Amino acid sequence: MSSFRWNGSGEIPPNFDLTALGWQRVEAGETADLCITLVYVGESEPCSIDRVSRATLEDRRAMLICGVPSSSARRKFLNLSVGDVVGPNIEISELEARARRLLNFDAWVPRLCQAGDLELDLLTRKVTIGTKPLDLHPREFAILWRLAETPHRPVSRQSIIETGWKHGYCSETNSFAVHLSRLRSKLRFAGFADVVERVGDGYRLAI
Repeated sequence: MSSFRWNGSGEIPPNFDLTALGWQRVEAGETADLCITLVYVGESEPCSIDRVSRATLEDRRAMLICGVPSSSARRKFLNLSVGDVVGPNIEISELEARARRLLNFDAWVPRLCQAGDLELDLLTRKVTIGTKPLDLHPREFAILWRLAETPHRPVSRQSIIETGWKHGYCSETNSFAVHLSRLRSKLRFAGFADVVERVGDGYRLAI
C-alpha cells in the first residue's frame, strides 16, 4: 500500500490529505516500504529551507514540499534536490500524481551503478570498493558516475560537464581539470591507477 508521512503542524489540509484517496499515513518512527514525506511549509519558508537542507540527500529525494506560495521559494527548495514542490492551492488529484511519481523514482533513475569492483550509489553519492568507502567531492562523483554508466566507451568532456555542473558549463577556468585530477589521484591511491583514460576530446573508464 502507498503511504506517506506528514511533516507539518496542525491538521492536514484537505487538499494534502492523501488518506482520502486510499493512502496510509505512517507516523514518525514507523517504517514502510513505499513511503514519501509530505513537508508542509506554509508561511515558514526560511525556517523550513534550513530544516530541509539538514536532511540527507536520500531523505530529500523522498520529500514532497507542500504549500510553498511563490515560484522563487519553490525554486529554492528544488535547488536542495527535493523530490518535488507544490503550491498551496494544488488539487489533491494532482498531488497524488506527483506523489506516485516519487514512489516510482527508483524505477526511472537507477540508484546503483557497478563498474568492476566500484559500486556507486546515486542517492547517497557514495562510492565503495568492496566494503571500503571512497570519499569523493560531488563533482568528482559526477564525473565517475557518468564514466561508469558506459565503461570502456568514450564520453565527451561536454557530456561529463552537463552531468556535474549546473547549466552545463564550468564557470571556473580549470574547474573540470582540477576535479578530474583529484578523482584520478583518489582512484590511484585506492589501487585503480590509470583507469580514467583520455580518448580524443573525451574520457573513458577502463575498468
